[in-house]
Amino acid sequence: MSLINQMLQELDQRAAAAGAAAPVPAHVRALPAPAPTPRWRWGALIALAALGGVLAWQWRPASSASPASASPASAPPRLPATTLPAPLAAPLAAAVPANVAAAAADLEHSAALPLLLKLSPSLEKNLLAAPAAAKKTAVAASAPEKPAAPARAERPAVALAVAAAKAPEAPLTKAVKEITPQQQAESEYRQAAGLQQQGRHAEALNMLEQALKSDATHGAARQSLLALLLDARRHEDAIRYAQQGLALDANQPALAMLAARLQVEKGQPAAAIETLQRSLAYAAERADYLAFMAALQQRQAHHKDAVELYLRALKKQPNNGLWWMGLGISLQADGRNPDALDAYRRALAGNGLSADLQAFVEQKVSQLPH
Repeated sequence: MSLINQMLQELDQRAAAAGAAAPVPAHVRALPAPAPTPRWRWGALIALAALGGVLAWQWRPASSASPASASPASAPPRLPATTLPAPLAAPLAAAVPANVAAAAADLEHSAALPLLLKLSPSLEKNLLAAPAAAKKTAVAASAPEKPAAPARAERPAVALAVAAAKAPEAPLTKAVKEITPQQQAESEYRQAAGLQQQGRHAEALNMLEQALKSDATHGAARQSLLALLLDARRHEDAIRYAQQGLALDANQPALAMLAARLQVEKGQPAAAIETLQRSLAYAAERADYLAFMAALQQRQAHHKDAVELYLRALKKQPNNGLWWMGLGISLQADGRNPDALDAYRRALAGNGLSADLQAFVEQKVSQLPH
C-alpha cells in the first residue's frame, strides 16, 4: 500500500504542476505582425486619428478629467514582433482577418486597446486580465515547437513503479510436489492391478516387484505378487518375498502360514516350523494357525509341543474331529493311552472326518485297551 500511496502523491504533484504551466487554450494564439503599410496610408491614419482626438475632446463630459491627469497607461501597449516558425505560420495567418482597415474603424469605440487585440476578441479578456501570461504565450509561440514528451516520461520512482506494474509476469514455476515412496508404490500397485485385469500377468508381476522396491511395506502389493508367483509355480521366489515381508513385520500370521506351507511343499518342515514360530505371538487367537503348527510339530515327532498346540486350538473349535484325531495320535505316541482313547472317541463324534479317516480312528479305538 505504501508504494501505491507514493505513486498517487506523485501523480497529484504532476497534475498540479501541469495546471500551473498549462499552455494558453488553443484559440489563444499569437498573430503575425501586420504587413507594412504604405506611407500614404500612414498619413491618412494619422490624420484620421487626429480628427478623432479633436472630436473626442470636444464631446467629452464636463466632469471628465483634464488631459494633464490622464493616465499614461491609456496609451496602447506595444507587442513585440515575433517571428513564427514555418509550421505555425500558415494556420495562424488564417486566423487574421483579411481586411485590416475595417478592424481599424473600431478604434473609436475602444481607443485604449491596440489594433492586434481587436483582431481576436478572445485575446482581449485574457491579455487584460493577465498580461504576463500573454507575454509568455507570445514567447512560447515564437519558439520552435518541441515534440510531445512521451506518455511515460515520469519521475524515476513512478517510472519504476509503473514499469514494474506493466512488466510481463515471469512464468510461474509450479512447485513440484515430491512423491513419497509410499505414494509411488501405491501408483505402481494400481498400474499392476490394471495390467492383471487385462491378462498381462508378466507385466503386472514386474510392476508389483517395482512397487515393493519403492515401498517394501506395501502389503497389498506383496500379497498380489505372491499370488502371481504361485500361479507361475515360482515357489522359491514366493518364499523369498514372504520371508522378506515377515522380516519387516512379523505380525502377519497369514503370510507366515503361506510361507510355511510353501516350505513344507519344498520338503522343509523344520524351516516351516521356524517360520510359524516367529509369528506365533500374533496368532494366539487363530485356531487354524495353532492346529497347523501342531501338525508340523507332530510330523517332526515333537508330540508334547503338538499336544499343547492342539489343546489350544480345540478350546476355540471343540467340534473339529480332525484336530481331535491329531491330538489322539500325539497322546498315544507320548504313552498317554487313556487320554488318546478319549480323544479318538471325541473325533468320531466331531465333524470333518472323511470316510477313510473315520475308519482309521475306529481302528485306533479298537486297538487301545478300554
